Amino acid sequence: MKEVSVKLSLMILLVVISSCSIHLNTTSVEKTNEQITQLTKSVETLTHEVHEIQKKYNEKTQSQNESNMNENNTTKIQKTNIENTEKHQKKPDTPAKPSKTYFPIPELGIKILVDGEIKDDLIYKYDEKDTSVVLSLKSIIAIDELCSTDHAPLGALIRLPNHKEYER
Repeated sequence: MKEVSVKLSLMILLVVISSCSIHLNTTSVEKTNEQITQLTKSVETLTHEVHEIQKKYNEKTQSQNESNMNENNTTKIQKTNIENTEKHQKKPDTPAKPSKTYFPIPELGIKILVDGEIKDDLIYKYDEKDTSVVLSLKSIIAIDELCSTDHAPLGALIRLPNHKEYER
C-alpha cells in the first residue's frame, strides 16, 4: 500500500514538473534548466527513499513471517508432544473390585465369604467325629498332592459343642 502511495506521489511530482516546465517556458531557459535539475534531484532522492522504505518493509515482513513460522512450528511441536504424551502415557489400571461370594459348608450350617475367583477352586473335607472342616484349593493340589486336605490343608474350621457359655 505504501508502495502505491509513493508511486502516486512520484507521478504527481512528474506532473508538477511538467506543468512547471510549461510555465517556465515563459521565463528564462537557464532558470528552467536549474529548476528541472533540482526537481530531478528531488525525484531521485524520493525514489531512493522509497526503495529504502520498501527494503525495510520487506525485511520486517520477512522477519515477521519467519517469526510466525517459528511460533507456528513451536506450537505444532508442543501440540504433537502433548498428543504423544497423552497417547503413550500409561493410565493407571484401576483394579477391578474382587467379587465376593459365599462358599457354603452345609455340614456346619455356615457360609464363608470368599473371593469370587477362588470359589470354584476351593474344596473342603468334613470330619464328622470332630465336627471340623479342612480347606484347600484344587489348583494347589494339582501342583503337589501333599497340599491336599488330608496332608497339609490351608485352613480349618471347628464347630464347638453347644454349651450355654457359647450361645448368644
